[in-house]
This record gives sequence, structure tokens and C-alpha cells, in this order.
Amino acid sequence: MVDGIRESYTMEKLERMYRYLDQHGELFFIDVLKGSDWLPIGDVCLSPENLPIVIGDAAYRGQGIGSKVLSFLISRAREKGFAKLFIQEIYDENKASQRLFKSLGFKACFKTEKGSSYQLMLTKF
Repeated sequence: MVDGIRESYTMEKLERMYRYLDQHGELFFIDVLKGSDWLPIGDVCLSPENLPIVIGDAAYRGQGIGSKVLSFLISRAREKGFAKLFIQEIYDENKASQRLFKSLGFKACFKTEKGSSYQLMLTKF
């Protein structure tokens, strides 16, 4: 779902999206081990401007995967010398994502049209 609209992604759209994310940050795919195979369930891009994280397979939400991924990204951002991490928008109805980001220290920093932006300061002033 993008901007509240459910739509299937074409291969062309996926390629454009991943090329953009890869050029604007560190792109990671989120995989889980199922039996002896790795199953792709989401993606995330570490960037100072935005931190889009998606676990697209609903069967894997609420299992602590997002928390592990986000904890890794916070550590990686500190290694890279980021001053803060910023999330452009979490929709008001997405309570699970709000809880996840708040549990790791993110604070709502301003209201958006459909939700709020969040940030985590990584450097101490």
C-alpha cells in the first residue's frame, strides 16, 4: 500500500523504486529463514532524509522483526555518523508502526496530512 492505495507493483515500477532507493541510501532486503530457504518479506533504505521500512508480508508483522531491523539501522546510522534518523510519515491509523518507532526512542516531530513525521536524534548536544 502506498499513500493508502493498494496496487500491485509491476517489475518496471519495482526496478525504478529499488534503483532510486539504492542511489539515495543503503538498501537492505528483509529476509526470514523458512526451512532451508530465505524468504524476502520486506525492504528498508537507510538514508539521512528518510527511513522507509516495509514488511510487505503481513504474516510476519508483529513478530519483532521490525524491531530487530530498526535496531540494526540505528546502530548502522551511528557508525556512519548520522546526526538523526527521520521518518517522513507514519499514518495516524498505523498504530503498530508508531509503537515500534516510539519504543526505540523516536519522537513525533510534526503533523503531516495523513499522520506524523518522527525523528530520533543520534548525537548529543
